[in-house]
Amino acid sequence: MGFINKDLTDFRSILEKSVEKVLSRGNTIMVKLSDSMNLLIAPEYGGVISYIESGDKIPKYHLRLTFNDDSMMTIRITSIGLVSAVSDENLKDSYMYKRDFLSGVSPDEPDFTVDWFKDTIG
Repeated sequence: MGFINKDLTDFRSILEKSVEKVLSRGNTIMVKLSDSMNLLIAPEYGGVISYIESGDKIPKYHLRLTFNDDSMMTIRITSIGLVSAVSDENLKDSYMYKRDFLSGVSPDEPDFTVDWFKDTIG
């Protein structure tokens, strides 16, 4: 059971965008795109994210992103998971964003300090 935008035309909003930043919390990935857009990917209990070089065989997928060099990334949800195109202004309405990105920081981020860690586990 996967969750994808109800209106598949929402994915048109990520066309022709550039990747600005990629953040990860647990198994949820947020790809920050240009023009205030985001791609949330949460394979949860089953999902396959593949990078395919130009000319290689393309696996089954729910979403395929083709890059300027004709390489691709495919995403297939095989159990419970999420693939969602969402604007910055609508992130606050996304369950996965609220669950994974508003409650803390990742160890590879500058805000993850010894004091933050002590306060969080204390």
